[in-house]
Amino acid sequence: MRLKRITTVLICVLALICCSFGSVTVFAEPVDYQDLNGLLFESDETFFYDEMSWTGFDTADTIRSQLESMSETFQMNVGLYLAVGGRTQEEMDQAAIDGAEMLDDKSGAFNTSVFLFFDTSEKSENSLHLAFVQKDGEKRITAAQQKKIKQLIWKDMSRAASEYEAFLLDEPLYRRKALSAATAFGRALSSELGIELKTDHNGIEATYHEGSVYLHDEPGIFTEEQQKKILETLGAASDSIGFNVALYIGGIDRSDSEIEGLSESMAHTLFDKETYNGTVFCYIDFDGHKNAYDYIFAADDAFLYYTNGDDGTEDRVDNILASMELYFPSGGGEVVPDEILKGITEFCRQLRIYKEAGPVNNIYYIDAETGEYVYASNERIVHSGFRPYYHWMWAMAIGIIVSAVTLMIVITSIRKRYKFKESVSASVYTSKQKMHMREKTDDFIGRNVIKTKIQSSSGSHGGGGGGGHGGGHVGGGGGGRHR
Repeated sequence: MRLKRITTVLICVLALICCSFGSVTVFAEPVDYQDLNGLLFESDETFFYDEMSWTGFDTADTIRSQLESMSETFQMNVGLYLAVGGRTQEEMDQAAIDGAEMLDDKSGAFNTSVFLFFDTSEKSENSLHLAFVQKDGEKRITAAQQKKIKQLIWKDMSRAASEYEAFLLDEPLYRRKALSAATAFGRALSSELGIELKTDHNGIEATYHEGSVYLHDEPGIFTEEQQKKILETLGAASDSIGFNVALYIGGIDRSDSEIEGLSESMAHTLFDKETYNGTVFCYIDFDGHKNAYDYIFAADDAFLYYTNGDDGTEDRVDNILASMELYFPSGGGEVVPDEILKGITEFCRQLRIYKEAGPVNNIYYIDAETGEYVYASNERIVHSGFRPYYHWMWAMAIGIIVSAVTLMIVITSIRKRYKFKESVSASVYTSKQKMHMREKTDDFIGRNVIKTKIQSSSGSHGGGGGGGHGGGHVGGGGGGRHR
């Protein structure tokens, strides 16, 4: 009896070992997705899995909708897997193949399955691993096309690569990268297969970056025709004001500081300085939550025209936001694309108004590359190693006045404390005929010693340079409004 029990236990152990060796990837059958501890959406024709679960339900549901639209449009099974490193290139290639085969096995609707395995910890094209399974001898997509699709996906994603530098420590940026991957996946297939992608909403988020204009419609508010109209409006404004113009329509929940950081970073990295040495970056918040936060950052020379109230100057940024927000709903309100278009048109009109008004004389910024102060003087942009004269002249005048007052106080105090009078001889109080000296002593009634040390101050006081309302923003400045 005991031998029988031992034999049974050994058989169970051997079975477990065999199962463990047989389940190399998460796609091995059967799969208990609860053991994966990630976020999963799947159907017979689609598969989406996020190892980190950082996409969140709303973003993951958006990606699921995109994959379903791709599956319906291209008549193929579509899968996307978001990984976080820890695998070799060979293992990731195999995971993509396993994913495509898994889709092919469970679905009989389509003869072609495509699977994208995306290592989110990588920052190169090696992060993407694409696999196709085409059964019944069908060769819908050639090997050359597969390579081209992968290149198109990475090229599309890398346009906004500046946002991804710290994504592993930042959930909103991780969600942004996940959405970007799904969107680029769909656009690449559409481009290479020559099939227009159908969607249930106005359109999958679109990014356009050409010349001095940038547009990103993250929530997919506008149709393709409306997006073209926005691009024309932004392009005309850019040509008129002589600065780059970027519009980012946000659709992901971000904090105020995240919006400000994204805006400043992208304003400095989207464009080169060969055409225009200045960028106006506008972030419009349509994430669907209350207390939406719109923000404008003016980079480099654009900051001299679009000031944020520093150093007592006119807050032109706030005025622009207030004018355009007249057409926007309150945070979480119904979004009407035609009204938003009017607000964007008003934004561009305000940019022209303030450019024609000329640069503001009481503002400056610090050039991040040279460390020079940049400001306007007589309608001319000046680069200098010193702050504008209207800053140090006032400081010098105040210093002279303070020094003069201090000197007067010191002189008056000295004159009151020390009375320099001529000493009188003691003989005036005695009679020379009747007084005889037997002994001489010096007796003091009291003793009071005063020590006074007079110091001269040689310390310096600096201001401005990098934050708050000092006017010395490195590379420009910005401002925002809640609605």
